[in-house]
Amino acid sequence: MSTKIFISWSGSISHKVAVALRDWLPLVLSHVKPFVSSEDIRKGNQWRSKITAELNETKFGIACLTTDNFAAPWLLFEAGALSRSLEETSVCTLLIPPLKSEMVKGPLSAFQHTLFTKEDVSRLVATMNAAEKDASIDPKMMERVFNKWWGDLEESVTKVLKESPLTVVSERSERDMLIELLDLTRTIARQSQQNIVPQFKAFTDLTTARKAIHQLGMDAEELKMALAKCDSRLNELRERRKLVGKGDISKSRMHSELKSIDLEECRHRDESEYIKARLDRVLAERRILEEKFAFFASL
Repeated sequence: MSTKIFISWSGSISHKVAVALRDWLPLVLSHVKPFVSSEDIRKGNQWRSKITAELNETKFGIACLTTDNFAAPWLLFEAGALSRSLEETSVCTLLIPPLKSEMVKGPLSAFQHTLFTKEDVSRLVATMNAAEKDASIDPKMMERVFNKWWGDLEESVTKVLKESPLTVVSERSERDMLIELLDLTRTIARQSQQNIVPQFKAFTDLTTARKAIHQLGMDAEELKMALAKCDSRLNELRERRKLVGKGDISKSRMHSELKSIDLEECRHRDESEYIKARLDRVLAERRILEEKFAFFASL
């Protein structure tokens, strides 16, 4: 039986390291089956449904973090989905230099971090090996195989870091922090709502259920507002791109402006997809609760 490993990434450097890790892991652990969205989704497939299916089936998740992506909305979404059940799924982060543990802020700071060193990655591989007891290999054998292939992974990642420019960590905007706070609030709300179904079954607290439905409705409106703001900003960036193209400025200045617009558009597109996914889940939860409420209220 193969052990599914979901490798999460966001950004160019993180993506290249994720692909290198995907290709390298089966050399050390023959029973693992790594998944990287850009490499393992066939053309024509629905990428969102495929990613959701992989998130539900995986037993081990690795988030490849850099200095500029540990607050990326889609990466946070995938990490949250992976950690849905701490008893069933193991999640850790791989910190790509120069990122260090103390630099990671927000929700991902709660996960167990792995530095990109031979010792730390060896411990990570050992943990993956132990995740599937029926297919795991002897620890001493694993150590020998790891030592044989470690140089290949180290060389690949070193090459990526040399070829790709380092990104400076930017100050997080108030909007970004509000989005993160909204995410944390939703998580707490979902956890508190897990007891609603037994209450329905016992038919003892329809008032609590009504309040939960109302709260989910408010949550959905907040997410819609956040999505509208995000889409509005994307439209502004498109208009800004047109103006830059028509402006009488130097080529170097134009290149710099367009690069800045590209980066911001990428961030807002990721944010938009993340908010849409959150909104779909909130609306689905609300529909389920409304149906149960209507049934038990009619008894």
